[in-house]
Amino acid sequence: MADDTKTAQILDEKLAQIEEGRQISNAQSIAKSANLQFSDLSGVPVDPDALKLLSHREAETSMVAPIQTSGKDSVVVIAVDPRTDEAKKSISLLTSKFKEVRVLVVPPTVFSRIMGKYKATLPSDLPQSGSVAINEESIEKFSKDISSLKELQPALGTTTTTELVEVILAGGLAMKASDVHIEPTTENARIRYRMDGVLQDAGTISLEQYQRIVSRIKILTDLKLNITRAAQDGRFTIHNGLVDVEVRVSILPSEYGESCVLRLLDPRTVGVEIGGLGLRKDLSERINLFLKQPQGALLTTGPTGSGKTTTLYAFLGALNSPELKIITIEDPIEYHVAGISQTQVFPDKGYTFASGLRSIVRQDPDVILVGEIRDQETAAIALNASLTGHLVLSTIHTTDAAGVVARLLDMGIQPEAIVSALSLAMSQRLVRKLCEKCKEKKSPSEKEGELIKKAQEVAKKLQISLKDVIYGAKGCNACSQTGYSGRVGVFELIEMTQPIEDLVLARTPTSRIREKAVEDGMVPIMIDATMKVLDGKTSFEEVFRVLGTEE
Repeated sequence: MADDTKTAQILDEKLAQIEEGRQISNAQSIAKSANLQFSDLSGVPVDPDALKLLSHREAETSMVAPIQTSGKDSVVVIAVDPRTDEAKKSISLLTSKFKEVRVLVVPPTVFSRIMGKYKATLPSDLPQSGSVAINEESIEKFSKDISSLKELQPALGTTTTTELVEVILAGGLAMKASDVHIEPTTENARIRYRMDGVLQDAGTISLEQYQRIVSRIKILTDLKLNITRAAQDGRFTIHNGLVDVEVRVSILPSEYGESCVLRLLDPRTVGVEIGGLGLRKDLSERINLFLKQPQGALLTTGPTGSGKTTTLYAFLGALNSPELKIITIEDPIEYHVAGISQTQVFPDKGYTFASGLRSIVRQDPDVILVGEIRDQETAAIALNASLTGHLVLSTIHTTDAAGVVARLLDMGIQPEAIVSALSLAMSQRLVRKLCEKCKEKKSPSEKEGELIKKAQEVAKKLQISLKDVIYGAKGCNACSQTGYSGRVGVFELIEMTQPIEDLVLARTPTSRIREKAVEDGMVPIMIDATMKVLDGKTSFEEVFRVLGTEE
């Protein structure tokens, strides 16, 4: 094992050396074409006062930095590529102040090292690397000027590199995208937004622009510029005057370069109240009853991107009050909430979900949120906490609500502990909502007709009124021709009643637990989704895309 680790380290070092050599060779070529001198700054001193001649933002976006001055006569400047428009502007600014401007071309790794020195020169109240400012007016203007994704491409083509990152991020915020994908191909790099859970093409940029964007993102996140053959992760913050939006960055080597994914963690997206999740009235009433209890556990399940975090934060929002102490342990903390103590796991430092949960229990909380139950130790501590006077909320990976029990048993949790601690098991997915401006009536297929009949039978028992018409997606400018706008949750919920507890104690197969739950009134997630189709909120095409065609 130690030998494998050592071999991997040697390989990483060699790859880094190869990449550094490539960057040096590229910088030398740029210097030659621009008729300038190349330098790796070996033995060249850097004057901190000289750095102040350009703002951190100007240096960061243009990749130009002054490093030495001689009174008002001359200045020595380093640049990654002095041929770009942004670099020319910064150099021109310095030329207006000094009689002589000497430009040295340096590799990105050297420039990144110099950018690190900028931090010591910045006033403490100014944002350093790790943040970017995009004011709310820019986002509103972007929303007004670009009403659909089709109108984004011209903006990408006419925007300078200095503003391109801001335009891409502002576009993502304006379009309410959850992720921004920047992916290189043989000829260019494409920009895609994940909107309402589905990736949409937003436009393309040149490979030259792509390289500068990735370099700037790496600087923002303090990632290594010379590493291009290994995955890197980081984060930075968007300041827009109203709220800080955290951006999680994932950079992964791909066939034609580095694929960059930016997750936009806008805290306003989790400001949903329980009533806005899409829960039926009977489910909402049952969950509100649970949240009023002094102890118990609710576990929700669903794939990545199914809204589990939003759901649990909605529950915390309902609980958040001065009378209750609420503590969370997450990986990572995605949204910061006032009035709640939030902690983040650091496995490398020994602070895991299990160890953190032990410490949290000693803090005497009323409510505990565990980001995810991944192992037997965390499961055991979480369920034990629910037995000792705590309300516990968490997520677990299974296919449906009944599978929660099976997953806990697989982890080694005894049936007696499950029935004593677990109150509710919930499964959820997110389906896109039909655009109200362009949805159109349609006739159901035979399969859809069968689901409608079942849904109407269930609705009658629950005293829910459903319409007898269904709609499909069409597409218009308001929804970027997708036919959908926004998302809503679909759910199924199993309550640990005595009959269900008896089946769990007998280690009954999941299929039988599910059958019994349905017999006792559980509404399957497909039927809940069908009810939302009959309510005009979504379409069968979308339901089948998310849930499949089988009930």
